[in-house]
Amino acid sequence: MAMITTSARRAPQAKRQLRRPRPNSLERSVQSKSLERLVYMASCAPLRRRALIVEDEFVIALDLEHAMSALGFEVCGLAPSDRAARSLAMSKDPDIVLMDVCLEGGQEGIETARWLQQVCGASVVFVTVCSDENTLERIHQQVPGAPILSKLSFREHLAAAVAEASKPTTRPT
Repeated sequence: MAMITTSARRAPQAKRQLRRPRPNSLERSVQSKSLERLVYMASCAPLRRRALIVEDEFVIALDLEHAMSALGFEVCGLAPSDRAARSLAMSKDPDIVLMDVCLEGGQEGIETARWLQQVCGASVVFVTVCSDENTLERIHQQVPGAPILSKLSFREHLAAAVAEASKPTTRPT
């Protein structure tokens, strides 16, 4: 006669306990409502605003990227030149552009910023070390209302400058 041990008798019970019971109609309803709530919340969540950074100095571009991400922006690209900025802006449709005045290869970012503002509708914030009167005057003439920050101290004023640049204004055509 074969002797059945206690552990052999408990094995089928342990197996049954590991199986998850099928949810009843109330549990299915709760799961369905939870899923519906998640989908609704995702559809109502504000879309992250997109930022393009036009800066030819890579370390500064990365610093700006980090600062914009901390403000809740999705950085859609880093562009070192006029051509790269225009290309990225056309494909990524940024809401705001952080623009250096002196770009790679001696190019100037003021005209590019004006183009990005007029063609793409992006707000512009200048982050530059160029602070001579002639440059500042050209910025104010070609891109009126664009905030200008120093590369040396942009962290302290970036949030305020982004908010100012994002205000709806009537832009000259």
